[in-house]
Order: sequence, then C-alpha cells, then structure tokens
Amino acid sequence: MIFATCQQALAHIGEEMLAKGVVHPTYPAALLEREAVFPTGIALEKHAVAIPHCEAIHAREPALYLIRPDNPVHFHQG
Repeated sequence: MIFATCQQALAHIGEEMLAKGVVHPTYPAALLEREAVFPTGIALEKHAVAIPHCEAIHAREPALYLIRPDNPVHFHQG
C-alpha cells in the first residue's frame, strides 16, 4: 500500500472499515475530521506511528484496522 498523504491513508481505512460493516456510513468523514482537528501522529525513539480514531458513535462494534504502508506517511503530531 502506498499513500501520498495521511488523508489518503485515512480514506482507505474508512472505506475498508465501512466495507467490513463494523462502522456507520458517517465513519470515514468523522475519521478525517477528527485528524484535522486533533492530529494522532506519535514520534517514538526510532519510529513514528499514528493512532487515528473518532467518536465511538460512528462505530457499530469495537474494531481495529492496522496498516503498514510501503512508504512513510506523514501524520502531524498532536
């Protein structure tokens, strides 16, 4: 998987979670909106991660979706 922006990565996550039926149709937009207001990037000692999420009202059930892109994807730090 290659993403040029964090928004592309988030759109992919939103679409996949929606296709799996674990989120409501409002989830993809809520994920992007949350990231724009409260960035989820975390710089660790040797790596960086992001833990994007939104309000639970957009989920049908608890779920976790992991991606490991083939390229670095820049997420702003909160």
